[in-house]
Amino acid sequence: MTELVWKKDRKTEKICPECGGVFVTSKSYKKFCSLKCCYTYSNRRDHKRYKHNRRAREKNAPGSFKMEDFFELIKGLKNICPSCGNCIRTNCFSVDHIMPLSKGGSNYISNIQPLCYLCNVKKNTKIINFLHHQFQQAPHETGRCS
Repeated sequence: MTELVWKKDRKTEKICPECGGVFVTSKSYKKFCSLKCCYTYSNRRDHKRYKHNRRAREKNAPGSFKMEDFFELIKGLKNICPSCGNCIRTNCFSVDHIMPLSKGGSNYISNIQPLCYLCNVKKNTKIINFLHHQFQQAPHETGRCS
């Protein structure tokens, strides 16, 4: 008679990219703590892509970019705003056009830089490439990885 040996469930703690909450799972592919967080996260990405591409079409700007490319830029910066140096959650970055659409800029990924909301508002329609001039401003008090 052979004895069955059950493998123990290997449960790991993960952090939800949407809400930042910690959850325990035995499934390696699970990224979110709930379906609500999964839906909110994916819906936000689709909505951002639609909103930015629509605005570019209204301005007759050439080109478009995928949100996956934008998130690769953020990943390359290690979730740090290139303007102020604060660590920001991935879904809290805003899309900034180096050469603004209002001044004839394109909507290609080469004209896009991820900035935190406050830095994007401060930049307004100025032509500044923070990817080449990193950490020019003092960090915001509210900026931190959360």
